[in-house]
Amino acid sequence: MLLLSLKQLHATAILLALASTGASNFVTAAAAADTVTTDQLDVRFPSSNPAPPGKNIDGTSVTTNFVRAYNEKQLFLLMPFALALFEKPASPALPASPFWWCSDFTFSNFTTDTNAPMGFVGRCVWTFKEGGSAVVAAGVQGYVDDPSERFSSTLGISAVYVDQTNVFEYEAHRNTENMVTRFWDDGRDKMPLNMWVTHDADRTEQTANALQVFGQFTWMSTEEAATFLNVTAGYLTPERFSSVYANVWSKEYASLTSKETSTMEEMTSTSDIDVDATDSDIVVDDDSSTDSAHSGSRRKLEMITTRLFSAALRLFGV
Repeated sequence: MLLLSLKQLHATAILLALASTGASNFVTAAAAADTVTTDQLDVRFPSSNPAPPGKNIDGTSVTTNFVRAYNEKQLFLLMPFALALFEKPASPALPASPFWWCSDFTFSNFTTDTNAPMGFVGRCVWTFKEGGSAVVAAGVQGYVDDPSERFSSTLGISAVYVDQTNVFEYEAHRNTENMVTRFWDDGRDKMPLNMWVTHDADRTEQTANALQVFGQFTWMSTEEAATFLNVTAGYLTPERFSSVYANVWSKEYASLTSKETSTMEEMTSTSDIDVDATDSDIVVDDDSSTDSAHSGSRRKLEMITTRLFSAALRLFGV
């Protein structure tokens, strides 16, 4: 008979509570087991034999999802497992569940040239199934957690089959934020992923939002996506996507432009330096005691000018 320590019983109770309520698919280090062995993890691997080229470990084709995307000219992805940790000290890790709709694909000519790489580039729109409010409050930029807006952010996406690893490698990035997602498709319905957002140089601690994410994507059929979005399957067409993407993209950049303009106005109004001053307007006193004051003012002017210039470049899409 095995005896569990109070600490182990406590940890087990926490895990069972989470599982029964469906509150989260993740546990903190404090609630996890103290140690783990390779034998415990080896049961997660279904076979010791490597999959042959073009096949996954289940024996099915690695091109399954790629073929569906090619034939249907669109794809749907749900991230049921994702855990995000922001850069700010003591900030908690947050679960979230984004949903992606991707289309506007341009494929390589692999159907007529066997030497051409199998791959495509395309566009996506995304929203959250759950966790959107929490990650927006924590600092995710650009996403609008508005129930009246089915989608409010856009991405670019690309995929290519890699012979050396026998998988399709995907990359996706936010169009208005330095967020990058990588995931690997071996033809099965689930894919592991990594995501990260790096810190913008002109952001302060109050708007710090660099983060790292790991999780899993699940492929969805058109019918499953329609159920998720509460629309008919006939609504979700590549032609409809192009219209939705253009609308979301326009609103996204209008919002970004508005924020950049507000930032520039705030920086100008709160500064005690005349950013329009010329060299002749700056009077330098011969008294050496004022040198440090003028030096500090010049440095401040240079800093403000640099930040305004940077904001202006982003405003005009440079």
